[in-house]
Amino acid sequence: MCSETADTEINTLLAQVLDLLAQDEAPMAFDFERALLSLGARPADAERLADYIPTACGRAFCRELGMILSDTYERPNKDGSWGPPQRFSDDPLWRSVESFVETIRIHSRKQFSLAARHSSEVDAISKAVDAGESLADP
Repeated sequence: MCSETADTEINTLLAQVLDLLAQDEAPMAFDFERALLSLGARPADAERLADYIPTACGRAFCRELGMILSDTYERPNKDGSWGPPQRFSDDPLWRSVESFVETIRIHSRKQFSLAARHSSEVDAISKAVDAGESLADP
C-alpha cells in the first residue's frame, strides 16, 4: 500500500474511522479494529491500523511535549512471545498513517486527542503525571 491511490484509500479509511471515534458515546472504549473492519478494511490492515492510529497520535503528542521516542517497536507473535524489533519508518502503511496524523493534529484536534488517548505512550505519561512526576521527568 504505497502508491498514491493506496494512500488516498488509507486516508479515506482513516478519516472515516476517526469520524466514528469522535461520534462514539464512549470513545475510550472505542474498538479501532472492529470499526475498521466495518468500514471495509482488510483484516491484516485493520489489525495494523488499530495499532498504528493511536500510536501515531500518541507519538505526535509526545513530540509536542519535546519527547523523542525510538523509531522501533516489537509486535506480539501469535504464541504470545515478542517478535524482533522493527522500525516504524520501514513500513509504508505507518508512513501513510503518520502523514495523515500530522494533518489531523493541526486541523482536527478533537479526533487527534481522542485517538492519542488510546496510545500506550500517552497512557504512560498520564500514569507518570498521576504518580507525581513532572512532564520533564519521563
